[in-house]
Amino acid sequence: MNQRHFAGPRRGLHNMSAHPIQVKIMLDAKSTAPAAVTLRAYDVYSYLYGSNDALITGSRGGLEIRELIAYLYARSFPQIEWDERVKEALRGLLP
Repeated sequence: MNQRHFAGPRRGLHNMSAHPIQVKIMLDAKSTAPAAVTLRAYDVYSYLYGSNDALITGSRGGLEIRELIAYLYARSFPQIEWDERVKEALRGLLP
C-alpha cells in the first residue's frame, strides 16, 4: 500500500489563508442535508441568535450553505468561542 496516503497534508498547506473549493450553482434547486448535520449547525445558530424553527422546518428555506459551513466549523470549538468562530468562517467564504 502506498504510504503517501497516510502522511497527512504536505508541509505549508496549513499556512495558506484559503484553499479552493468546488461550488455548483443550481438555480431553483431544493437541496437537503441530513438532520444530524443541520441540527448540529442549528445548535450554534440558536445559541447565538435564539430559536428559529423556520430554519429547520424549511419555511425560511433552511440554512444557506455558507451558514451551514460556518456553524459546523464553530461547533467544533468550545461554546464560548462560537460567535467569533462563525464570524471567522464567514469572513473567508465566498460572497
